[in-house]
Amino acid sequence: MYHFLLAGLTSLSILACSTQEKHLQEKKETAIQKPNTVSSKKTDTAVLLPAETVGDNKNEIPSQTEKMSGVLYFKEGESLFLKDHDMTFTFAKMLEDSRCPKEVNCVWEGVATAQIELMGTYTRPVKVKLSTQSNPQRGYDNKAYFNGYQYTLVQADPYPTAGAGFSANSGKYVIGIKVEKVAQNTVEPSVR
Repeated sequence: MYHFLLAGLTSLSILACSTQEKHLQEKKETAIQKPNTVSSKKTDTAVLLPAETVGDNKNEIPSQTEKMSGVLYFKEGESLFLKDHDMTFTFAKMLEDSRCPKEVNCVWEGVATAQIELMGTYTRPVKVKLSTQSNPQRGYDNKAYFNGYQYTLVQADPYPTAGAGFSANSGKYVIGIKVEKVAQNTVEPSVR
């Protein structure tokens, strides 16, 4: 009797594995067929294009964002599968923006911090905080490492003004992320 039970469990395990492999293969084929397709919680389309080609996209980045070469731009709330990196990148939200407003004298320059979610094809999601400056004493870091790549926050717009601070800009933020291949495969130091 145990032999029948063991044989039944083995066949169910094999069937479950083959179904999971088929599902993953279908996901990869869909991503290959639609390399610039985005699934977004806000049903927007993200801009995952080098700065030179951003203007060709019908849902382009706001004009106040100065585009830099080699930087990927994401609107707040957008999620995008990065095929070359075999992972999904999500700009969940801007957590804080205490940067000194334009034309105001401040004691401290301030910082903007974005919450990012990174998920590799075969990993669980990891939440990371990226800031506009690196200041370990205050708990800020502008770099994170994941899946063999370094992600650096190089831009956060719109910049606050005396009349429009963090609350007024909430939901309108755009970040610029520079991606570089590195040897290490870790999520430290900015996982919180």
